[in-house]
Amino acid sequence: MTVIATWTALGAFFDLGMGTLIIRERAVGATDAQITHILRINALTNLAVLLMSATSLATLAIATDSATLFNCLPLALWFASEKNGQVWLGFATADDKAHLATLSLLIRRGGALLLFTILLHALEPALAFALASAGASTTGNLLIRAMIAHSLDRSTSSEISTRMLLAKARPFYANSLASQMRNFDLVVVQSLASPVAAAAFAIPSRLLSPLRLAASAAAPSILSSAAAEGSGLRSAIRLSLIIQFTMTAFLTLVAFTAQFSVTAVLGMAYSDAILPVQISCMGLIFAIAVTLQTAILQGAGWEQYAGKLSMIMAPISLAAIGAGASTGGAVGAAWGLTGGFVLHAALLAPPIYRTSTSLGGKDDDLY
Repeated sequence: MTVIATWTALGAFFDLGMGTLIIRERAVGATDAQITHILRINALTNLAVLLMSATSLATLAIATDSATLFNCLPLALWFASEKNGQVWLGFATADDKAHLATLSLLIRRGGALLLFTILLHALEPALAFALASAGASTTGNLLIRAMIAHSLDRSTSSEISTRMLLAKARPFYANSLASQMRNFDLVVVQSLASPVAAAAFAIPSRLLSPLRLAASAAAPSILSSAAAEGSGLRSAIRLSLIIQFTMTAFLTLVAFTAQFSVTAVLGMAYSDAILPVQISCMGLIFAIAVTLQTAILQGAGWEQYAGKLSMIMAPISLAAIGAGASTGGAVGAAWGLTGGFVLHAALLAPPIYRTSTSLGGKDDDLY
């Protein structure tokens, strides 16, 4: 898990904002040459991710003399392939081919399961899993790439330099880094609160996080729609509201039933986690709002505002979590987590309202 967490942070560092930039640029009508240029930058950063991931895992395997870690080396290729695939799927989403994301998921996950079942009869489980994951992900991404690459004319050179593209991607990169920064919340609590409080906070902090996947999965489509001319922005806001209301209802149900479900699933030893789970459910409602609002603003031309606000709010949120943990344990940390998301969502609301009422306006108006 430590290796995967390290790789995730490494992937965010080398993302450079290209995964989001390609969606925005394609949606607003960027030339094929510009899109190809972004994909080339992404290919170079993915090569760096592959080399660093493989090197870090090999070094750790040698240092610990672990055969299991050596067997996991193909996961470096899997990780780089997954990262590369997300950028290509972002391009497909902006090109009105969002169905390819579902097809890609079926190939990568279904293929990995099939290959793992076959290889397990001949190889060690760790090696079988690593090879299956890497093979299925690489195959799936190559197939999807072949299906959408023909829509790009690569015969012309980009009129925008690499430096200019990196500058355009900077706000998206800032948001990506800020999102990764928030993942240090558990580290903060472990440093400032008792082990019991840290364990109680870890449950809502980690187990509830997958519930944000619905918003995260919809974010590329929302961004692409918000960037389109005409009624695209209204469609993006409408989809965001549907997701928001649905997840709010679900999380409210989770909060109400937590008093029984937490101890029923985890045992009475985790009864201290009930209130943090309930508080964090409220915070997660606003976390989903942040994800959806950020996607809208990034598509509508307020990416500078969204990026700067994310970089400001991440350390503020961690500080609030730390203050809450040191004074109120897991409950205080949960209130700090919730307060950070509430404030972030509230600060994203004015430009959302301003953009929706004017169907225009950029973040340059704020500076």
